[in-house]
Amino acid sequence: MRFVSHRDVGVTFDLEPDDDAGAEGNRHGLGAVPDEPEVDALADPVRHGARAVRAFVARQPRRRLVAVGVGIALVAGSVVGGTFAVRAAQAAAAERDRVAALLASPGGVLDLGSGPLEEAWSVPLTGAVLGTLSGTLAGTVVVADGADAVGLRVDDGGEAWRHELGGDLTCGLRPMPGERAPTPTTLVCLAGPVEARRVTVLDADGVVVARRDLGDTTDRSVVPTADGGLLTVRPTGEVPELPVTPAGIDLSETFPQGILAGPDALLEMTDAASGALRWTAEVPFEPGAYPLGCGPTIDVDGSTRITLSVGAYVTPTLIVIDGCGVDAAFLPDGTLLAGREDLDQAYLQPDPDGGYVLHGYAAPSQVLDERGGLRSVVNLGVVVPTATDAVSANLLVLDGNGTLLCLDADGQRLWPASPGATSPPAVSSVLVRAGGVVLGLTRDWSLVGLDANDGTLLWQGDRDTRVPEYGTDAAVTDGTVAVLAVAADQSATPERHLVGVDLRTGRTWTLDREHTAMAELLVVDGALVEYATGTATEVRDLPNGEAGWFRDGTLTRLTPPAP
Repeated sequence: MRFVSHRDVGVTFDLEPDDDAGAEGNRHGLGAVPDEPEVDALADPVRHGARAVRAFVARQPRRRLVAVGVGIALVAGSVVGGTFAVRAAQAAAAERDRVAALLASPGGVLDLGSGPLEEAWSVPLTGAVLGTLSGTLAGTVVVADGADAVGLRVDDGGEAWRHELGGDLTCGLRPMPGERAPTPTTLVCLAGPVEARRVTVLDADGVVVARRDLGDTTDRSVVPTADGGLLTVRPTGEVPELPVTPAGIDLSETFPQGILAGPDALLEMTDAASGALRWTAEVPFEPGAYPLGCGPTIDVDGSTRITLSVGAYVTPTLIVIDGCGVDAAFLPDGTLLAGREDLDQAYLQPDPDGGYVLHGYAAPSQVLDERGGLRSVVNLGVVVPTATDAVSANLLVLDGNGTLLCLDADGQRLWPASPGATSPPAVSSVLVRAGGVVLGLTRDWSLVGLDANDGTLLWQGDRDTRVPEYGTDAAVTDGTVAVLAVAADQSATPERHLVGVDLRTGRTWTLDREHTAMAELLVVDGALVEYATGTATEVRDLPNGEAGWFRDGTLTRLTPPAP
């Protein structure tokens, strides 16, 4: 057997047939190219390219083979190089998709490292956190400082901008734990006394784009909403005079059938900048309202007086109207989500995968889509994680024994495989679902990791790392690690620490924090910021004669250690 080689090319070609080529060899003596199944170039570009080169060689006269060796090598090299480029592009696209899904998820942080976090910067505060903004250059946390709204850069904690707005300052809205909502690009702020309330609208970079006087708002509630909206809720219709319950007498004796008459609630959503009306709705009074839910107040003589008031609780995706005999939930565009008959039997919570869950007290729970349409009815308790890294179509539920089950979009059981199947330890809640792992909390306050695909137990934490259920309402994840904000007790200023958990292995770390009344984990453009504050709030006179709210606190950016 003879070979002709080309030193510069580094490839060789068999120019004579092997002895066993026989009748199957072609006229050039290279042996037949056996039949192979078609190979999709996109599915396997390497195999496809190699087969193309082999077929080309089989068709050539012997004298051309050395001449085309260089060309074949270049073609083969191009195929291989192109393959690596295609695979690199595919990997880059997959990573972009992963990061986008992570940042769109509740509690999604870009990088939590693998060990205890460090303080990149820390800034003392004199007022509350008012909101967050996602700017064109950098994200900001907006805080109150007397009469001023101040934007602090997430990158370095420095002051990006400051605007004097006035006393009794409140702004925007932040998502509930587990609510899927982007960092806002508009912030609506209210300031001034109720007799002369003012609204100011800031854009993503903290620039004031509108100011407007609202006048006297004594007879109504005014609340900023998502997308630069302003919600006004006021009672409408006749307000009956209710009897006062003498001291020492139960309210049920004064109102044995509940409150039978009261005002309806009128809702008006306007554009905060222009005042243009977006939509209106009316929520009728429902007789039989529970007296304790009607704002009872105690007079100086000990008697109890009922106030027929109505207010609103607003999140980025939800508007809940709550008052005496008036209960309803709306989407930000005015679509009715749930009425009194629903909210009497259940409480409403945004779903981290989009949509909402009506958790039934003594009735089945309802899973709703983003427009309020019914997805499914579940007879078990639906559990909603606080942090995720992507959307899942599956639903996690708990039975009465603490067994965690996973249902598909049609309500069919995915795991455990059957009611009698071996199940992991009983859990009381689910904190995080990310990286293919469900992070749960057992009844004895230990952490447990379950495979999100089949529910098998991956690991169970030791009792040295105990996480009380009452103190774990804040969690974040980067898809590999979860970080929990934990209060060790139920005192006014409990011992606090952060607990990091490797989701696949269960390895943990702990970072002690200051004893504070409250600690909140904020996520701004994928960055993690801790907001800690005390219990004492002071009202002080401001230079403009209005009253300002003051509360000491700390804002801290937390990052993995530098490499």
